[in-house]
Amino acid sequence: MTITTTLTPRRPTTTWQVDDMLTVGNVRWVIRELTGERVRLEALNTPAGIWWDTTLSNLPDKEPS
Repeated sequence: MTITTTLTPRRPTTTWQVDDMLTVGNVRWVIRELTGERVRLEALNTPAGIWWDTTLSNLPDKEPS
């Protein structure tokens, strides 16, 4: 009898950093401040300067580069 194990590939762990960009819906954001779990984002493709304060847990997973 042979027992085989199939390993499920894991996504590489990536972390967000200041100046990283992400897109949520139609808005492209850049991380301007990152302190612990707190994140401050600036919208790049909007007519007026929009800033958003949130947490890392609310951001989508970062795509590995």
